[in-house]
Amino acid sequence: MSGYGVPSLSDDEKEIVRAVVDTFDHSEINHLKEIFEGTPTDLRRYYGENPSEAGTKRGVAESLVREHPEEVEGILHDIDNTTLKKNEFEKNLVAEGIPGELVDELEPTTRRLMVFAYHLLYNEEDFGAKLRLLKLNSRLFKETTERTYKYGRERFDLENFEGEVKRHVRQRNADLHRPFTIRYHEDEDNDTIFLDFYKETARVMQNIFKRRKDGLEETDASYPTVTHESGYAIKTLLCRVDTSSDEAVKFVFKTNPTSRWKSEMEKFFESVAHIENPFDEANQEVDEGASEVLDAAVETAREDEVSVEDVEQAVTGTMQDLVDESPDDDLPDISEGDIKWVGWVVDDDEDTMIESDDFTARTPLQNYIQDTPGASDRLFHVLDKAEEGNLGLRFRSDFGDGNNERFIVRSKFWTEDAQVDEAARNILNTIFRGDGDAD
Repeated sequence: MSGYGVPSLSDDEKEIVRAVVDTFDHSEINHLKEIFEGTPTDLRRYYGENPSEAGTKRGVAESLVREHPEEVEGILHDIDNTTLKKNEFEKNLVAEGIPGELVDELEPTTRRLMVFAYHLLYNEEDFGAKLRLLKLNSRLFKETTERTYKYGRERFDLENFEGEVKRHVRQRNADLHRPFTIRYHEDEDNDTIFLDFYKETARVMQNIFKRRKDGLEETDASYPTVTHESGYAIKTLLCRVDTSSDEAVKFVFKTNPTSRWKSEMEKFFESVAHIENPFDEANQEVDEGASEVLDAAVETAREDEVSVEDVEQAVTGTMQDLVDESPDDDLPDISEGDIKWVGWVVDDDEDTMIESDDFTARTPLQNYIQDTPGASDRLFHVLDKAEEGNLGLRFRSDFGDGNNERFIVRSKFWTEDAQVDEAARNILNTIFRGDGDAD
């Protein structure tokens, strides 16, 4: 027993207290305590000019862990295992009732926004479902054409789609010796279905300190020893299904569905919609603008008596035409020099006998080629001979933010070469898709 008759914390509870203290500030811990006790008040009381900071930070954390262990582990899990798009999370919370002016004033972190979500929803009867939907609609989910596939709406029985998904899960678990499941959640207001696929992988052995393993004790606690235990990792594939169109159902995958998941996903589509070869090119969404840019380079390079300057003008001119034709009035002013062609990439191409050729210049490509013997021949060789599906053009852009985003234009889509921030991604989606509402 600790002082005043309060039970001592177990080692596991002490670890959770440390996690609470490390994760939340004093105001957030006090706020969470009142949320879990069902007595939260106005948000400004916790985060205004004179925030409530009753008790010591660690003392309140210990009380929180003793009195509400499951709730504490729940919010720690939500914070550690959910990657959210901060501005979307803010927007969705404001739509649910969090004062927008307070959000603007406080500029809360994603962690604090999660506390706001608990403040808003915890006492509601369907708290778990509402929080899950809020997280799903706020999830960091880069929409890229490379991972987007469309299928005829008539192929799916959307009225009974959840039942079809559950039937497939049961069938797969009858066939497999490892667990497999799909979390299904439908947002009817936005014509969206979220599918999270989970599959257990082979058993792995991991190192663990002996004291953490049940039934084992250290012979010398001052000099811990390492042992091992087996575990089963779970691989995950996240998918958002857009059912808003009367003609097609769009599947947007967060990661590449054709690498470690291809066989499993082929079985899924065959089972729920009788679709064979779901990742055939004919089903992949196409960025028409990207095709135009690559076609301009290839077609110009294959004409007689053309120079590198001619090819570059064809590429940058086509790019500028796409910018000028964009329907989005919110696009920043983009001039020809803001998007520079700086290289190319060729993958596994039989016609050129190239397994991999990946080149990026520090300067605009034309400058590099003018100063480098043999570079012109190399460029014309790949543009003239390579299969367009194996060819990409590298670009560097600056939309006024100084970030110098790098991206690749291929025959059907554009893709990030390095991390591209959200604002630049929206600009590029608008340019290449020709729509004003790119995600």
